[in-house]
Amino acid sequence: MIKKSATKDEYVLPNELAKELRCHPETIRRLLRSGALDGYRVASNFVIPRTSVDAYLATTRTRQQAA
Repeated sequence: MIKKSATKDEYVLPNELAKELRCHPETIRRLLRSGALDGYRVASNFVIPRTSVDAYLATTRTRQQAA
């Protein structure tokens, strides 16, 4: 099975995600360190798969609706 190469749109950096979600970049890094959000460390920065962001948002939205 051949994996397709990843495009830039499939990954997001913590600073970019923070702008999208209107929160502080440190909040995103805290979520990554706690394991609530999946990501990979590349050099000195994290790279977050878009699928991980979608999964995290789906779980937080479900919790908010249940409350």
